[in-house]
Amino acid sequence: MKLLEFLREKNIHIDAACNGLGVCGKCRIKLENTDALESERKLLGEDNIKSGYRLACMHSVDEVDKELILKEIEHTEKPENIVLTDSFTPKINHTNIRDKYGIAIDIGTTTVAMELIDLKSAGIILKVADVNSQVKFGFDVMSRIAFTLENFGGLSALQKSIVDTLNILINKLIDESKICRSEIVELVVSANTTMCHILLGESVESLGKFPFLPKFKEGKKVSAKDIGIDLGAKLITLPHISGFLGSDIVSGVYASGICDDNRAENILFIDIGTNGEMLLKTDKRLLATSCAIGPALEGMNISCGIRAGIGAIDDFHIDEAGISYTTIGNTEPTGICGSGVLSIVRELLKAGFINKMGAIDKKCLDSNQSFIKADDSGKPFIKINDNLYFTARDIRQVQLAKGAILSGIRALIKKAGIETGDITRVCIAGQFGKYISMDSFFGVGLMPREFDGKVEYLGNTSLRGAYMALLDKNAIEYMTEISVETEYFELSKLEDYEKIFAKALRFD
Repeated sequence: MKLLEFLREKNIHIDAACNGLGVCGKCRIKLENTDALESERKLLGEDNIKSGYRLACMHSVDEVDKELILKEIEHTEKPENIVLTDSFTPKINHTNIRDKYGIAIDIGTTTVAMELIDLKSAGIILKVADVNSQVKFGFDVMSRIAFTLENFGGLSALQKSIVDTLNILINKLIDESKICRSEIVELVVSANTTMCHILLGESVESLGKFPFLPKFKEGKKVSAKDIGIDLGAKLITLPHISGFLGSDIVSGVYASGICDDNRAENILFIDIGTNGEMLLKTDKRLLATSCAIGPALEGMNISCGIRAGIGAIDDFHIDEAGISYTTIGNTEPTGICGSGVLSIVRELLKAGFINKMGAIDKKCLDSNQSFIKADDSGKPFIKINDNLYFTARDIRQVQLAKGAILSGIRALIKKAGIETGDITRVCIAGQFGKYISMDSFFGVGLMPREFDGKVEYLGNTSLRGAYMALLDKNAIEYMTEISVETEYFELSKLEDYEKIFAKALRFD
């Protein structure tokens, strides 16, 4: 048994973006007196190897003192993660009026957020959030789908994991609010299609292979207790559009009110995370697609990347004096989160150190910039400090993410038969957009320059949609109309998409 698997069995969270395939280098753990493999040296670097770090996915439990490792992990200070719950205040039609309480829930691939709601006053009593504990099984939906297919009892393990997270957060709401558990009578869940299937214990096998069809798209009503949640309440999941466009997008679009706008406007709604979900509302139709962004913009698959939390570099600058950066919490840097990753690429482009194809120009090594170094093979990289660095491979990860987002936008516009300049509003939803400056959005080329001045940030619209569905008895009916009326198309099926994607990769 690999050490990563052992830690999972002990319900200990450790990042493993590649689900233990040995390619992401994130399941780093300190192992004394353990020989390093050559593949580890490439992923971790000699400094980390000399400091005793190894990858949990590459070593057997027989090589280590299990009890000592568990004690060390127990006494290791856990990083504080930043999870978004904020959003705009929507207009609601409050019809579900009861002298009871409900909980609005947003289940994301990476994070889970909740709000305890007074059903009589519509007031938000308390908010809680945490990382989705399923991340220990893989960082994106495809790695979790693969886990269910490759491991006996994999679906049950993932279902138990998310239910455990929900129960922990519900208990926190109850403890802090002093509300009686029996007074909570209804839960509304907004989630991507895969997370919803796993929560309800439904097979995700068909979501992992073409044509990526879900077992169901309609909203569901179940007993919370029947799926393991410690509440005698009704649980409602909201409707989906397709295998890759879930109720988080449906509820977000509903909450944003863009479908209520009867003017002849072209409004683009984008939720940027591990996947990019996009919906375009024109005066005649609703068009939607999705793209695989990957975890780079959330700090994963980056050499020194971490999720947004205390100590993460969140902004970066280059000037005549060299480099400077800020961190969340104004503490010593421990890694680079998504906003920091983008700002580094933005600054390297601005300074001319990266060409249009995404390569670091080797001529930079001859410059007077002390932060540009060469590795053992002569390849340039950015040295931030003695422990943190940014490589050509990291730039490539950002480039692929940028290409996915920009090509998705351009493909959606092409499918609608309009021009980029015809877009009148761009609504950005989700955790990622909250912390990214417009300078980074446009400086890296995540969005067309024609969108400058048209972008508005809406926050966690998925959670806001769940809140609205909890309070308005008619909201789910309207959400169902959105899910049914939306025309979804696969990017790969669009004519000339390969050319669109190739052009979007360029840092023009």
